[in-house]
Amino acid sequence: MKSSLNDTGSAGLEVSVKGKTSNTEKGPLDMGIFLKNIFHGGAAHKDGRLCVNDQLLNVNGISLLGMTNGQAMETLRRAMIQGEGPNVASNAIILTVAC
Repeated sequence: MKSSLNDTGSAGLEVSVKGKTSNTEKGPLDMGIFLKNIFHGGAAHKDGRLCVNDQLLNVNGISLLGMTNGQAMETLRRAMIQGEGPNVASNAIILTVAC
């Protein structure tokens, strides 16, 4: 999904995310970053392709798979604020999600 951050009249995607973990014998295991909420009126809501509980797999060409939840959240934050990643588009963010 490629979503413009400014063409929609919204300041951003207007989503909240959460990290999921699973308890294992060796302790907690990070399971990835998932959409917690999609706020009405934001770019993600207007686009209509994202759903609550979608897992974020890739942002601007950077895979989040294999990262800790903390690393993935920082990567997402940098992509949203600084436009980092090999597939950066002006005023847009490119997300790959699993439904």
